[in-house]
Amino acid sequence: MSIQLPLFPLQNIVLFPNMVLPLHIFEPRYVRMTEACLKGDRRFGVVLIASGEEVGGPAVPCKVGTIAHIREHREMEAGRYMLITVGEQRVRIVAFHEEDERLVADVEPLADEPAAPAVVEPLQREVAELAIENFRLIREVVGPQLHEPTLPSEPAALSFFIAAGLQVEPPERQALLELTDTAARLTRERDVLRAEVANLARRLEIHDEVEHVRGGNGKLKHAEHLDRETLRGFDPDGGLGPDPAERGK
Repeated sequence: MSIQLPLFPLQNIVLFPNMVLPLHIFEPRYVRMTEACLKGDRRFGVVLIASGEEVGGPAVPCKVGTIAHIREHREMEAGRYMLITVGEQRVRIVAFHEEDERLVADVEPLADEPAAPAVVEPLQREVAELAIENFRLIREVVGPQLHEPTLPSEPAALSFFIAAGLQVEPPERQALLELTDTAARLTRERDVLRAEVANLARRLEIHDEVEHVRGGNGKLKHAEHLDRETLRGFDPDGGLGPDPAERGK
């Protein structure tokens, strides 16, 4: 059974279930969408743009997105809004059309297929261990002020949590969102995390070797010793997540 949702297309952001997404709404058509949502069920669809522009012109959405629920909002001057949204259920777009200069779509729920415990549980453990090790290495860079994330215990929820923080391009994030096989999603994430852990460990090792030669103390003093992209997926408030910079129109 399909429902109708206004769509909020973004150029570089893929929203996953349970992921927090702050938004700055300023484009008039999306201000109108926000006001309508606040008067209704406070939900709209967030989709990655397949082609087109984020601001101004038309955009063609990817076929799968996520329902965003407005948890907090603040009205700013000049008719702008600051929103805190949280991803809920994934949806598949059945059809879409333009209405009031923005996209409206008929969508249907998208869920993962049942996973065999014998297959998914070992992957879940390995991905969780890799994520914890990746976090430990990053904490060596930024210090103890980075709070340790609490990993979800349910396999699909863990896979979305990890997907939100992986250092991959938007098309790969979208591919992870569209998968309906939890084991397949965890397998892809395991491979990416293995590479991230190995890369970060090697960078730390090289830095320590250089500091030893120079007579330093062998510790990283600045986060800029690593690419900003290495740290982009970690939320200093306690979880893996997207770049905390606000997005919107």
